[in-house]
Amino acid sequence: MKQFYFFCSLLLFSIFCSAQGFEFAIDGEGTQSLNWGGLDSEGNVLFVGFMNDAPELPYDGLIVKVFPDGNYSSFRYNNPVYSDICFISIDILPDDRYFIIASVVNDQTDNILVLIFNSDLEVLSEKLYALDDSYSNLGKVSTAIASDGNIVMATVATATGDYRYGILFYKFSPEGDTLFTRADYYEPRQQALLWFSRIPDSDELLLVARRLSNLSGRIEFCYFDNDLNLLDSHVIPSVPSLEVNVRDPAHVTHWLNDQEFLMSCYTSFKDNPPFSEQDLTVYRLSREAVFLDTLRIVRPDTIDYPASYESMAYVNDSTIYVAGQTSHNDPLVTPELVSVFLIDADLNLLGRYDYGGDLNYWPKSVIATADGGCMVVSNRAKEYPGGGLYYNLDAHIKKVMREDIALYSIGLSESAGVSSVTIQAYPNPVRDLFHVRLPISVEGTSARFVIYDLQGRKVYDSRLSGKGNLLTMDLSNLPSGAYTYRLLHAEAPIGNGKFIKE
Repeated sequence: MKQFYFFCSLLLFSIFCSAQGFEFAIDGEGTQSLNWGGLDSEGNVLFVGFMNDAPELPYDGLIVKVFPDGNYSSFRYNNPVYSDICFISIDILPDDRYFIIASVVNDQTDNILVLIFNSDLEVLSEKLYALDDSYSNLGKVSTAIASDGNIVMATVATATGDYRYGILFYKFSPEGDTLFTRADYYEPRQQALLWFSRIPDSDELLLVARRLSNLSGRIEFCYFDNDLNLLDSHVIPSVPSLEVNVRDPAHVTHWLNDQEFLMSCYTSFKDNPPFSEQDLTVYRLSREAVFLDTLRIVRPDTIDYPASYESMAYVNDSTIYVAGQTSHNDPLVTPELVSVFLIDADLNLLGRYDYGGDLNYWPKSVIATADGGCMVVSNRAKEYPGGGLYYNLDAHIKKVMREDIALYSIGLSESAGVSSVTIQAYPNPVRDLFHVRLPISVEGTSARFVIYDLQGRKVYDSRLSGKGNLLTMDLSNLPSGAYTYRLLHAEAPIGNGKFIKE
């Protein structure tokens, strides 16, 4: 298991400013909250949520479209027939229509409203579906586009008149018509619905949930076909050695192949009982819920949570963003930050970027952008009347590029047997010969030097022959620009950095 502690000294490099990075807030007198997001074919990022003008007023639906240059447009949806309209999911259809599901209150009961927007944020259709009489309140919703092009949805709902909870399944056509619904009752303990997604190049769907097919309370992976028939399920064991308790939120964002995927989540570790350390963690797991590798992101005296709705954004194997919230346990004294971590598909932690500190930030989703960056949407508190934290929120959106992130020495797997080393690389900027000096001696072809552009694309990969602690590469053919590099020894990463090629 890889563990990374942030009290180690960082190898800081010059941060290359990029006009592609930006941030802005959607502010007002009441609450503006954005949660789910998606990317359309034109490179625009969509976020949905809700807003009002004062705490005592009902909510209206809110959709925000952020263009690649940082400009944005928004649409506030209200309808006098409904109250408390909250946009709770968005799926981008292949023709760039936006399929949005909202929860609305009609006749004092929760209902499901399906809206379809065009790319100009104009409502093309809206269809209302009442809950089955057996249920009263909607919980968290998760959706996915199935291989047949229809939209599947799962939500947790409270049974009317008692304390039972159930999962409601819906299947919609791209026009918003219901193809079927199904409701299942379970034990009188609250279930958790965490993530619904399609397995790439497959007709199967994965639902990450809690207490769906078992009552252990542990997270499980449930596999469905396109008609939402349960095919198989596997419960995450409370291992290794009963030292780990995997908790929600948990998000499966990227499948490495048809058998393995990455999951970011919130985990309690029994470093000092009972489960005193709580960290943002990324796992590589098999579809049978077997732990294959672990990246535990540890910082002393903080609790690090993943973003609530979508915490991991995959660009390519060397550029994966993980967004989380850093809490110092006393947000009225030390405001909570947003942290964006850069990792790769081998679960190496490459760097970190923090922002906030003026107010309390709660990250909701991170979306990979078409230019290799990511966009993070957070809610932040503006006022604390009576000590409360959730009054008068605004929505904050920040674009982060790979080159914005400070890189540092890469920590190593506990089993790697090699410690991270301090690297001296020069000259910087470089025209032709680039030298890397190590405090250790390498021999033969045990050293490997890999260079990436700032979009995370590999542009150079070479094994270095020789003996000693000074490695030299001829980079004269490399195009001018800014780059990052990784150095490996016996295939174990021992450091990285940034440089400019003239």
